[in-house]
Amino acid sequence: MEERIYSLKWYNSILDIGLNKEEWNNIYCNESIFKQYDFMFGIENSILKDVTIKYLVILSNNRIIGILPCFNYKLELDVVANKFVKKSSSFIRKFFPNFFKLNIFCIGSPVATCVNHIAFIKDFELLKDDKSLGNLVFDELKVKYQETKSSLLMVKEIPLNELQVFKDFFKDTFHIFESLPNSFIPIFNKDLLYPNILVKKYRNRIKRSYNIVEKLPYKWKIITDFSTLVDEVYVLYLNVYNNSSTKFEKLTKDFFKQMNLLGDKSYLLTCYDDNKLICAELIIEDDDAIIPMYLGLDYTFTRNKEIYNNVIFRTIKIAEQKNKKWIIFGQTSYLAKAYSGALFEKLYFAFYSNNLFVNFLLKYIFKYLFPSFNKPDVSSIQSNVVNSDIFKERLEKSGITFENL
Repeated sequence: MEERIYSLKWYNSILDIGLNKEEWNNIYCNESIFKQYDFMFGIENSILKDVTIKYLVILSNNRIIGILPCFNYKLELDVVANKFVKKSSSFIRKFFPNFFKLNIFCIGSPVATCVNHIAFIKDFELLKDDKSLGNLVFDELKVKYQETKSSLLMVKEIPLNELQVFKDFFKDTFHIFESLPNSFIPIFNKDLLYPNILVKKYRNRIKRSYNIVEKLPYKWKIITDFSTLVDEVYVLYLNVYNNSSTKFEKLTKDFFKQMNLLGDKSYLLTCYDDNKLICAELIIEDDDAIIPMYLGLDYTFTRNKEIYNNVIFRTIKIAEQKNKKWIIFGQTSYLAKAYSGALFEKLYFAFYSNNLFVNFLLKYIFKYLFPSFNKPDVSSIQSNVVNSDIFKERLEKSGITFENL
């Protein structure tokens, strides 16, 4: 058996790595579009503020076997904390602006993908027969996080069904805390069209919202080339971002320009009042899923819940028309999504630091900053749907572990 000689290399651009699209996507086993070459290249060219992207490439005998996309940025530690903690932090920041703000070196994507971006080629059985590689990778990450003068090494985000593999690979060297969960709505056809999969109470709620908006003089359009709308869409996006209590990344106009370059994999669901754009949802299309990634609203028109419910309903109808299996609605706005049939998948952050003060925070304070998610006490999908053979088979193939089944 050939002896494995590992080496690690850092790159500042996906172009420098030397892989073509097919080779890159094969390393990621052609999984989620968020891991594929075109999307990752688009993120790199989005010029996100105060974000520096790097790639750690792992080689075995000069053959690329793994990739860890990384980036630097400043994290507000109370980003997913409860209202009391956020309110307290906000008050303290009036006097100490950098309170609970740390420079971090992160493995993952700087935008909200809700997937684990650590990848190894499928035919490389490193987790079974070579436990030394985890130590090698971890040591290299520690060196880079210290070089970048970061206070915290972080991994975002790890789905529940991948968490144990992650722990085994890195030998429990990270502190694990919950992130906000991902949310999914299953899509069926024929006898299980939406909203018929919902129990009567929530089915009527969706229909009522749809009928209310249908009577208004709004025009809903799907726009496949939105290059001329970027300025308008960005204003609407900022409205939602500034109104949100949970702020992760702040996007740029360049991000939307780059997403438009994904061709038929990206488009907008829009709502117009006469010629005025009042709602725009950026949709990314994967092989089996429709992914509404970001939403923009003009709150002078859309303060009521009916527009938001219509966005959910119309997005689901797009997925049905395209014979998809899932809507992946991502994070936040959980109650409205639960009413609409969403199932929730736990996601996790992983943290490491060799700073004494930050380690104190990790051991004693982070559990309050990153609390366990309390899912909405809602069962909106009919029991005969979740107990159906088609749903069970789909669940088994996906590997997803849902919290509220």
